[in-house]
Amino acid sequence: MGIIFGEVKVTSNSRSALQAVEFARDRGHFHSFHNRVFYAYFTDTRDIGNVEVLLDLAQEDGLDPAELQRALAEGTYLSRLFHARRDADALGVTAVPTFVVDGTHKIVGAPSPDLFRKRLAEVQSQVRPG
Repeated sequence: MGIIFGEVKVTSNSRSALQAVEFARDRGHFHSFHNRVFYAYFTDTRDIGNVEVLLDLAQEDGLDPAELQRALAEGTYLSRLFHARRDADALGVTAVPTFVVDGTHKIVGAPSPDLFRKRLAEVQSQVRPG
């Protein structure tokens, strides 16, 4: 997949990063900002639990860092995180990544593309047309 993993030495608390991604989603920057945060953590080994890091990433992605800082300080997106966690718990999600297909079939982890396609084909054969 072309991802280069650095030696992560700090396990970041991702709560602020998850809120920042929701902020970016509302501004049409979900994919670009999400990727930027992913690479900042896993490749560049930056601490995505540090608000200053998130503000830098937001600016790099064309988002307003001051607006993001306000949203984080006010907890604007905490309810979304709560609801997402509740939904994940209801689906029995215990690991990241977990892909849920048709609300019931789970693929846990990050298998190779071939294995992922095979698993999706297996799930598709089990799903009945509604």
